[in-house]
Formats: sequence, structure tokens, C-alpha cells
Amino acid sequence: MYLFSWEKIPGNDNGRLIEFLKQKFTIDWVKQDNIKKNDDGKTTMATNETNFLSLTLNDDKTNVNIEIDDGRTYQFIMKKENGELNKYRFFIKNKRAGRDRSISSKRFPIR
Repeated sequence: MYLFSWEKIPGNDNGRLIEFLKQKFTIDWVKQDNIKKNDDGKTTMATNETNFLSLTLNDDKTNVNIEIDDGRTYQFIMKKENGELNKYRFFIKNKRAGRDRSISSKRFPIR
């Protein structure tokens, strides 16, 4: 089962993205109405009065980089299936402090 579909954000998978951000990154400020995608469809942003995060799809459409306003950056794998680009429970790379550390999605099950 996929965690969220890139094509359905913003939209039907906003709730799935919000749950993913809560469980993986302890981000609890993202709400349905503050998720926006830019015109080219490669960057999704969430903002409120004090917080910001962006998710950027790479040119090959295989990875998404997430940048959080507190300086954390991660990269996670996307998989195309049935014409949709989906995030599954794969590894996430933490790119903080110039080094990569893999974090298994299995350590943080989505409910």
C-alpha cells in the first residue's frame, strides 16, 4: 500500500501526506489548506505563519527531496505504478550535516 501519491497532492492524498510528515518527521503544523504545488508540478510547499517545508521532485521522477525550515533535509524514493508516482515504505536518506544516513521506513509504521 502506498503512503501518498504525488499526483494527488494537493488533493485527495493531503491527509496521507500530513500523516507521513507527522510520523516520520514529527511535523504537526501542516494542515489541509496550507499545502500548495507550484505550476510546473515539481515542488509542493506547506507554510503557515511561522513554518515552512518543501518537497521537490527530481527531474527523473525517482526521488523527492524534503527541506524543513529547521534545517533538516531528506530524500526519499518514489515509484511509478499504474500511471501514478507513489511514495511507499522505502528508505529515506537524511542529508543533514553533509552526510547520508538511511532511516528505514519500517521503524515508523504508518497507521
